[in-house]
Amino acid sequence: RNWNSCVQVERTIQPFDYDSVAHWAADGESRIDIGVSYRSMVYLCWIEIGYERFFRSRDGALSFRLETPGSFRVPIAGFSADSSRVLDVTDPQGVKELTGLADAGDSLVLHVPATDPRAFYAFDPGRVLRPASFERASPADIRTAEGGSEHLILFADELAPAAAALAAGRSAEAPARLVRLSDVYADFAGGLPDPTAIRDFLSYAVHHGPEGGRPISVLLVGDAVDDTRDRGEWPNRIVLPSFLRVDRGGSEVNTYITDDYFTYLGTDTLPDSVPDLAIGRLPAQNAEEASRLASKVGAYREGDRGAWRGRAVFAADDERKGTSYDCGFLLSHTAEAEALARLLPDRYEKERVYMVRYPLDEKGEKPEATADLVRLLRDGALFFSYSGHGGFDKLADEDLLDFGDLAGGALPAGSPLPLFTAWACDVGAFGIPWGDCLAEALLHLEGAGAIAAVAGTAPTFSGVSGDLAERFVGALFPESGEGPPVGMALLAAKASLPRSLGRITNDEKYLLLGDPTLRLVVPALDVRFPGLDTLVLERGSERTLHGEVVDESGALASWFDGTASVVLRADANPGGYLLVDSVCYGTPGNPRYQHVDFTRLGPVHFDGAASVVGGRFSAPFFVPLDIAVGPNGRAAAYVVPEAGAIDAFGGTDSLEIATQPDGYKPNDRTGPLLEVRADGRRIRDGSWVRTGAWFDIALEDPSGIYQGSEDEQRVGCVLDGSTTIDFSSLLALETNGYTKGSVRFRWPDLPGVDLVAGEHAVAFHAFDNVGNGTDLRCAITFVPELPNLYFRQDVINYPNPFDPGGEETEFFVDLSRDADVRIQIFTLNGKRIRVFEGCRASGATRLSDCAWDGRDEDGDPVANGVYLVRAIAVTPDGSETTETIGKAIVMKGR
Repeated sequence: RNWNSCVQVERTIQPFDYDSVAHWAADGESRIDIGVSYRSMVYLCWIEIGYERFFRSRDGALSFRLETPGSFRVPIAGFSADSSRVLDVTDPQGVKELTGLADAGDSLVLHVPATDPRAFYAFDPGRVLRPASFERASPADIRTAEGGSEHLILFADELAPAAAALAAGRSAEAPARLVRLSDVYADFAGGLPDPTAIRDFLSYAVHHGPEGGRPISVLLVGDAVDDTRDRGEWPNRIVLPSFLRVDRGGSEVNTYITDDYFTYLGTDTLPDSVPDLAIGRLPAQNAEEASRLASKVGAYREGDRGAWRGRAVFAADDERKGTSYDCGFLLSHTAEAEALARLLPDRYEKERVYMVRYPLDEKGEKPEATADLVRLLRDGALFFSYSGHGGFDKLADEDLLDFGDLAGGALPAGSPLPLFTAWACDVGAFGIPWGDCLAEALLHLEGAGAIAAVAGTAPTFSGVSGDLAERFVGALFPESGEGPPVGMALLAAKASLPRSLGRITNDEKYLLLGDPTLRLVVPALDVRFPGLDTLVLERGSERTLHGEVVDESGALASWFDGTASVVLRADANPGGYLLVDSVCYGTPGNPRYQHVDFTRLGPVHFDGAASVVGGRFSAPFFVPLDIAVGPNGRAAAYVVPEAGAIDAFGGTDSLEIATQPDGYKPNDRTGPLLEVRADGRRIRDGSWVRTGAWFDIALEDPSGIYQGSEDEQRVGCVLDGSTTIDFSSLLALETNGYTKGSVRFRWPDLPGVDLVAGEHAVAFHAFDNVGNGTDLRCAITFVPELPNLYFRQDVINYPNPFDPGGEETEFFVDLSRDADVRIQIFTLNGKRIRVFEGCRASGATRLSDCAWDGRDEDGDPVANGVYLVRAIAVTPDGSETTETIGKAIVMKGR
């Protein structure tokens, strides 16, 4: 007989009596199989098996129940009336002892009147276990603790060191009170691990805390799983619990864990509808994970500075689902992502990875979209937002970002840490017991990934998720200045929306995995560009962008000196995306058209630096001939001080770019000067270089070095005629100028380049902004990495050949470090004829004290011919030695 779990009575699944009459259980072992269909997870509340049985004590005790009303005579074997006690334990808070016990042979007999199901416990007092020892427990009395704090850190006991580190790293504006989970249980749950005790404690702290010391935020330190009793043998366990909402109707979508439950403290007009505290969680399974997360949070505000602090990345799912169309959504995810992007002020640089723009490969994935997203996250972003479908292990069914990308090192240590948000199902499902979700994996990446995450912890719904996302982004990014802490922005977003059961349910699934007091590292000051309304960037001309650093009031920060990184972009790429729908709402003969409007940033055409003096800077540049024209070019600047931690940024998308005048011809007809050196030595055709050498490319051109969108014109090289390498991201222009630039790199550090020792053909190239190019082609022999002491080239002598009758020949060596050099001279058949000791060398050196006059050890002149010269170098401490061979030619009377 089968049972359909979807059968409900008044929206509640009813307990099911499988077989109350037939005797289907045989003697011996029986098994019940429970199958699950159409669901990823179910919650089995209880299962009961009824059968007739004899009551017999086991080890002097017996627990039993009487399920039906009536008056029962209950014989229990193994007890006697004189030495036994029976307790009615139906109500654990009101235990009663039964009297009137009697003996019947070897059994105890009791008469029990029962009006409801009742539970009993019979035992032999002589066999009751007694405590082996007592230990004094002294839980903190957190109810009467003096003082208060607006910010709490509630932590699992074993994670105390990490919690202390988090508190120590808090800024003065968010000092925290540390609270142990065991103390919460002791004071608010009688020592039992009851999640409700967390809410009771927070409610007490809010309603009874001193004025100015009542909590407004709480950080939970410890992971949770939705196996609320930790009964499964899972890799993850409950460290600090969350609250499980179980839908009475059995809906999987509406069954989920949420931390918002802890913050419903009854202070709003609609009880239990709006959280009353900002709450976040660091999902650590153990002390090591907690320590890494605490270190990450502590280092965030003091971490690397850069233009990434003014950059946001928006990604969106496409119109497809597998090989077909996602008819329920089509372009709605793209439209939602674009709505979020437009909420950010223009001073932020907004990159877009909208999957509708990318081709689908044979695997049903969009690898070019993934490559663009990974590149942008590597370069760094303050904020990342994704709108679309998701799972606990990925973004989008085309795997825009997944565990494989993280495991493959897509985001290496040292990458800037964005706030990661995913307005999608399950991406933040920290409660899964079998491992991490994608949001957790990003948090746990050491030195990379994300600083915090806001993501759906269960299946969510697009429309209401989009509403929450817009309120959150709007609260987090004001028109000027620094926004609120992330937790307060999420709290404000939830509180500002009209409340309904569906919205509350959906909002409860979007939780903050991170510190609720975290503020994004938005630069403290703004940059503005005076005179921009009259600045026209005419192709083929030199122009200057002027900028000013301004304080919170908009006044010039005349005290500010530093350096501005200035980036100029070509006209933005408008147009958006047009979908021709002949499947979902249209037909091949009568298609329906949908359009979503968005613009993409134009390509960079200038990336340089300018000195900031008294809050002002000027950046000259040359406008390329191939730049896209229009009124929506972008100018942006990120400014760092000479000393101190206050930075600034600003940007505008209203830079006008115009075409060159009719008949324009550039005066510059030659390509850039291009010189390449390796370890300081100029590269020529036939050069020998170690594989790990530092290469330096020096460039100079009166029309500037090209940085635009044409791949083949950007500074780079072609290796062995097939591998093209773009150096544009490594190009550094001179400060306050554009005519000179340099590139520095090591071959082993270049992504996608596997350089092996041996001879390689390398063609370096660079162009200027008016289309003139320069090539430098050479054959370079790369040698394996050598020890600290080595000869950069073979020993040579000059003059060579030489005439001993009128001259001496001197020896030259080029060493990697200081060393003592010994010169030995041999005939071609290996006979040593002369030795010079004690020659000192450092780098490229002429051994002037080791000149050879063409005589042997006995002072006799040697014959004409070729002689081998061995140079042996030894470090001053004798720890390393190396040698090389050269040739000297004696030619008398030459």
